[in-house]
Amino acid sequence: MLFKIDFYEYKNGKYPTLETLLIFADSVSECKKVAQEMLLSFKQKNVAYAIEEAL
Repeated sequence: MLFKIDFYEYKNGKYPTLETLLIFADSVSECKKVAQEMLLSFKQKNVAYAIEEAL
């Protein structure tokens, strides 16, 4: 399946997108593992992610 992961940061009451990734994964759990690893690459604090299935 193809998933879209949006990484965003809470800043001044807004949620600007820092990066968007498209990845192939067999499950949402596998996709979450990739997202967790990617979180380590951001220097900013307060970074979160949202996962959705890309069509």
